[in-house]
Amino acid sequence: MGQKIAKKEPERGARLYDEQRFEEAIEEFKLCLTRKPKSSEEFLLYGQICRCYLDIGKTGEALDFANKQMEQANQSNDNSMKSEAFFHLAVCNELIGEFSKSISFCRNSLQIDETQNQLKAYLYLCLGNSYVGLSEFPKAWKSYYTALSIAHTNGDKLIEILVNTRLGILFTSLNDYDGGIDYCSKAWDLVNDIKESDPNIKYRRLVGVSLAVPYRKTGRYKDCTDLCEDAMKVAMLYGDTVVQVRCMVLFADIHRRRGDNERALPRYESALSLMERIGDRVGQVDALLGMSKTHTNLLKPQKAIELALKALEIAQKVGNKLQMLRCHSSLKSLYFDTRETTLSSRHHTLMKQLAEETDLYCGMCDDMMGQQPERLSVLICGHFIHGRCSSAKSESRQFCAICKKKPVTNLSSAAIDG
Repeated sequence: MGQKIAKKEPERGARLYDEQRFEEAIEEFKLCLTRKPKSSEEFLLYGQICRCYLDIGKTGEALDFANKQMEQANQSNDNSMKSEAFFHLAVCNELIGEFSKSISFCRNSLQIDETQNQLKAYLYLCLGNSYVGLSEFPKAWKSYYTALSIAHTNGDKLIEILVNTRLGILFTSLNDYDGGIDYCSKAWDLVNDIKESDPNIKYRRLVGVSLAVPYRKTGRYKDCTDLCEDAMKVAMLYGDTVVQVRCMVLFADIHRRRGDNERALPRYESALSLMERIGDRVGQVDALLGMSKTHTNLLKPQKAIELALKALEIAQKVGNKLQMLRCHSSLKSLYFDTRETTLSSRHHTLMKQLAEETDLYCGMCDDMMGQQPERLSVLICGHFIHGRCSSAKSESRQFCAICKKKPVTNLSSAAIDG
């Protein structure tokens, strides 16, 4: 009888997890740990608890159990265990902005047994996310493209959904809002094919709020609001704080763009507080810059500068050069408006340096990208170019201006068509 009870407890936890009752699942899995299971079962329970915490945005707690998994894997000296533990450590570190650590953990997992690694596509997805965090866009692109290729080979629709979502976020961050909509719409169509009874339906809210961002950027406020309201409602029901904070920032952005600054500020402040709690440092930069712009609208330039400087400090600690560039751009304008021209010029110079470091110069015409909304494309070497340069046929520009590799083909269209 005791053995039957012990067997059913993890099954109850798994069922609760599939039903998105994550807190209850955690309690069930922890109860299983008190029964002193075998080391292999204990390892699996640590992983299940880690995933539960990740799904509700409690990354610190998830990291604790990922470390427990690694301890168990080292004690057992089991390579498959080590591979999974490295993966969970990579995901946790990516989410708290420790991108270099995340990349290292991904590589460690892949090196154990790359050919047989069942997590290979997810590892390349995590690598792509971490490279984006460090603003190493060619490496991010190649990682995403590898993950997508594996997904197509294996018929893995979930990876296809997640990669297209992240590509949508990437292109939106580079001010290619049409590209962002294309990628996120592809993910949206795929996720809406999932049955309501499928546990993976939980990713619908993540895709929805990701699609809402380029909608907001292009002035489609109703579409953005509709997606956010739906995502927020479901996220609150299941305790998904990651999606909740993204929705809060988007609602605040809409209020600010419509001139309702008094309603925008509390939304930003609430989002910032929650992001600090879950360790989302990249998101904190977004919230702080939004607050800075709101105070600019309220004619409070010194407060706006203070917030932008705080955002810059966080971006520098994380190492996110694109966010740093955005902060310098805001400070350049703020100091110019307050007639502090020396400081304005300094931030302009730092902007140019960061643009060079992040390869944000077109691989064909060598002009800077991301300064205005426009279509982008990607060369086979992984460098981004203007969409207009992609269609222009010039014999004098057959090679990438950055790495001198011949473009040959445009990978971004291949990734969309899949």
